[in-house]
Amino acid sequence: PATMAECSVLIEKYKAIADGERQARYVAAFDADADAAAHAPLAQEKEEPRKHVTNEELRASLHNVFGHKDFRSGQEDALTRVLKGQSTLLISATGGGKSL
Repeated sequence: PATMAECSVLIEKYKAIADGERQARYVAAFDADADAAAHAPLAQEKEEPRKHVTNEELRASLHNVFGHKDFRSGQEDALTRVLKGQSTLLISATGGGKSL
């Protein structure tokens, strides 16, 4: 019979082994996906027509979904660009509302 301390040590060892195996599977899957992507021909995606969304509609959605009345700095411009199909990179500080 094992003591509680011995059981705790065994549990932690098994957790570490399981975490390592999960991580190894993730890395292998990521490597396989990256390799496949590197060798795949570029797909010609059909561009969907984009609906024009007004600033008023954006603000209404912001209020309905998130409960905020105003966007934080850069959010509205970034969303407008994304909705127009333009390449967009928004760099914002922690708490700046990037998850929006």
